Amino acid sequence: MKKLLLSATLLLVAVVSEGQDFKYQTPPKALQDLLLAPPTPRVSLASNGRTMALLQVQDFPTVAELAQPELRLAGLRINPRTNGQSRVSYAVGIKLKTLPTGAEIEVKGLPVQARISDVSWSPDNKTIAFALTNPGAAPTAA
Repeated sequence: MKKLLLSATLLLVAVVSEGQDFKYQTPPKALQDLLLAPPTPRVSLASNGRTMALLQVQDFPTVAELAQPELRLAGLRINPRTNGQSRVSYAVGIKLKTLPTGAEIEVKGLPVQARISDVSWSPDNKTIAFALTNPGAAPTAA
């Protein structure tokens, strides 16, 4: 009886959907522009207020990043490859902007897949330090 009911339902769905032409639908252009707009950069301001670092954040994590193994410990999610948190929003580029003039300088020489976090300024505000995570690094032995 169940097989007959299932077969009849599938046949009905096939007949009803045969006459319809389903097309992939996209949202209106205004909504597309909003969703595909580049994210607002994070800002790290030097203590003297003359220079700021504009940190370009990634839009969304990639499927490869989400598929990375993770260990769960006391509510934390740890990536064993990096020994850091597995669900961190990284910056992918840095620009330095001087506030009196508005001139911007892009930081060059970063790896292609730069994952930047923990940006801090030196006490004299002339240099910045940051953590650079290499996603392709082999796991370290414990």
